[in-house]
Amino acid sequence: MTFRWIRFGKRLNKPMNIARLKMTNNNEQNNKPSPVNLALKQFFFVVAIGITLTVIAVSVQLITTYKKEMESIDSVFAMIEDSYLPPLNLSVFHFDRQHTNLLLEGIILLRNIDYVEISESRGGEMTTTTSIGRKPSSEGITEHFALEYAYKGTLRDLGTLVVHADLMEAKARVADQAIFVAASNALLVFGVSFFILLIMHLSVVRHLRRTARFLEAIDLTRETDTVLSLNRSSREKRRPDEIDEIVEAINSMHLRLSRAYADLKSTKENLDSTLEEKNTLIQEVYHRTKNNMQVITSFLSLQGAKSPQNKSVQKLVRDSNRRIHAMSLVHEKLYQAKDLSRIQMREYLSELSRHTITREQQENIVPRLKFDIDDTYFLIDTALPCGLIVTELVSNSMKHAFSSQQTGEITIGLDSKDPEHTRLYVTDDGSGVQSDSDIFQHGGMGLQIVYSIVEQQLRGSVRIETTEGFQCMIEFPRSLYTERV
Repeated sequence: MTFRWIRFGKRLNKPMNIARLKMTNNNEQNNKPSPVNLALKQFFFVVAIGITLTVIAVSVQLITTYKKEMESIDSVFAMIEDSYLPPLNLSVFHFDRQHTNLLLEGIILLRNIDYVEISESRGGEMTTTTSIGRKPSSEGITEHFALEYAYKGTLRDLGTLVVHADLMEAKARVADQAIFVAASNALLVFGVSFFILLIMHLSVVRHLRRTARFLEAIDLTRETDTVLSLNRSSREKRRPDEIDEIVEAINSMHLRLSRAYADLKSTKENLDSTLEEKNTLIQEVYHRTKNNMQVITSFLSLQGAKSPQNKSVQKLVRDSNRRIHAMSLVHEKLYQAKDLSRIQMREYLSELSRHTITREQQENIVPRLKFDIDDTYFLIDTALPCGLIVTELVSNSMKHAFSSQQTGEITIGLDSKDPEHTRLYVTDDGSGVQSDSDIFQHGGMGLQIVYSIVEQQLRGSVRIETTEGFQCMIEFPRSLYTERV
C-alpha cells in the first residue's frame, strides 16, 4: 500500500464566538416571591425598635425604683435613729412600758417596717421584753440600734432595738411600676406603629402599587394616551412632593419610550423593506449568474459542435461544461434556498455527482453511488470548492477506474463532526493506479485542479491511496470563511 500526504497552507485561527444575551425566562418571573408590604415592614420595624426601647425603659425604671425604695428604707432607719431612739432610751431606763409600747407602735407604722423588738440587758444577758409584729421569716433588712442612757456621768447599756424592714412590699411596688411602664410603652409603641402603618399605606404604599400596575401594563405596541394618575388631592391645595416628581418622571419616560418605539418601529419597517429588497436582488444575482453559466455552456457546446471529429476539443468542451455546471448548481441552490449564504451539502453533492456520472457515463459501465454525508450546511466559499473537487474526482473515477469492469461503486463522504476540521473523501473500488507517476499521468488536469483548490481555497491537505481502487482524502479547517450575506 502506498500513499502520500500533500499539505498546503497554514491553519487559520478559529474566530471567536460572539456571546448573545438571553432574555429572562418567563418561568423565572412567575417563580419570583410575592413582594412584602412596605407599610407592614415599617410596622414591624417600628415595633421591634419600640420593644427594644421598652425593655431598656423598664430596666431603667426597675433600677431607679429599686434604688428609691432602698433610699426610702435608709431614710426610715435614719428617722428612727434621730426621732425615736432618744425617747426610747428614756422610757426603757425608767421602765415606762406604756410609753415604750407607744413608741414601738409608732415605729411599726413607718413604711416597709413590719417588726420591732427591744432586747434588754439584764445580768449580762439579752432578753426580749417587748416586740410588735410578726417575727420576720422573709428576706428583708434588719437594723440594730443600741439603747443607751447617760446617768450620773456614766453611759449605761440598756439593750438593743431591732427593726426589720420587709422588701417584699418594696419589690411589689417595683414590679407594679415596671408593669405599668411596660404596658404604657407597649400601648404607645403599637399605637404609633399602627398609625405609621396607616399613614404609610395611605400616603406611599397604595401609590406605589398603582405605579407598579401602571408600569406592568405599559405596552409600547399599542398606541395609547394613558398617563399615570394617583388620584391624590389637587396640587393647587398642597405643595408637590417626591411622589409627584416620580409620577411626572414616569409619565415623561413613558412618552419618550412611546416616541422611541415609534421611531424604532419605523426604522425596523424600513430595514425589513431594505433587507427584503437586498434578498431579492441577491436571488436575482444568483439566478442571473446561473443563467449566464448555462449560456456559456451552450456557447461551448455550439463551438464544440463545429469540430465533432476532434476528440480533444470534445473533451475540453465536456470538461469545461462539467466544471461550469458545478458552479452553476451552487447558485441555483442558493437562490432556491431561504438562506442566501449556506448550502445543504448532502443534496448539493448528491445531485452534482449524479449529473457528473450521467455526463461521463460510458457504454455498459454503470457504477453505483454511495453517500456518507452529514446533514450540514456550508457557506458558498467552502461549498463551491468542495463541489468542484467532487466533480473532478467522480469524473476521474468514471474515466479510469472501471475501464476493465462493467460495474463498481463510488463513495462520496463528508465528515464535519470534528469541531476543528472537515474531511471530504471520494473513493472507488476500480482497478486503481500502480504508481505515483500513473496518478499524474491518468489524472492529468483534473487532479491538478483538485490540488490547486485545496491549496489556494481550502488551505488543507490531500492524501491519495492507489493500491486498492482509488481513495482521495481531503482535510481542511472549518473556520476558513465568515458569513457575509
